[in-house]
Amino acid sequence: MKNRILNRSSIALLLFFSLCNTATATSFFGYDTYGGTWSDANKTWANQEDDYLCWAATTSNVLAYTGWGFPTTENFSSTDDIFTYFQDNWTDAGGNM
Repeated sequence: MKNRILNRSSIALLLFFSLCNTATATSFFGYDTYGGTWSDANKTWANQEDDYLCWAATTSNVLAYTGWGFPTTENFSSTDDIFTYFQDNWTDAGGNM
């Protein structure tokens, strides 16, 4: 009985999301409205030194988008450069935000 309820719930949820994504959903990218470009710092499965630095990757994206992540005192040319700075200067542990 529990399996049937779980399966029906899963099917209903998938149907809901598929309808939302095709019929009524719209995409919004801030740079389409406000200018700028796509910013995406890349975390990798191979790198064990960025497992708990999701906050730093997100911060790197925001700093690059706003232009604040490229100070004249540093040689940053991409979001990955900013993210590498966080990796080099912060501990890879949760709770350090």
